[in-house]
Amino acid sequence: MASPKQIAANRRNAARSTGPRTAAGKAKAASNARRHGFTVRVPEAEVAGMMSLILGGITEGPSAVTEIDWEATAELARAELDLARIKQFQAHRPELDAAPDPLIQRYRSEAESGRRTASFRSPSMRSLCSSR
Repeated sequence: MASPKQIAANRRNAARSTGPRTAAGKAKAASNARRHGFTVRVPEAEVAGMMSLILGGITEGPSAVTEIDWEATAELARAELDLARIKQFQAHRPELDAAPDPLIQRYRSEAESGRRTASFRSPSMRSLCSSR
C-alpha cells in the first residue's frame, strides 16, 4: 500500500501530466503519429483500378482468371500502389536522397517483397512481373 507521502507525490505528478491544454498544443499533439501514411491500407477501389490495369481490362472477377491469379494480382496491385506512394513521398522530400530514412527503406522493402511474392504465386504473374 502506498504511503501518504507517495500518494501526494503521485497526485503532484498527475497534475503535471494532463497533456496539452491549449488549442495549438492539442493540434500539434494530434499529428504526433502522422509521418508518412504508409501504414494506411490502400482503398479497395484503388486496388481494383490497379488490378484492371495489370490484367489489361479484365475485371469481371475470379471467373475471368484463376483464383490464384486473381489473388496474386490483388497482391501485386497493393504492392505497386504502396511503391507509388513511397516514390511520391520521396519526390516531395529531396533531403531523403542524402540520408535515407530507415523506416521508409523498410516500407519500400516490404512493398518490393510483396511484388516478388505475387509474381511467384502463379505462372501468369511471373511472366507479367518479368515484363514490368
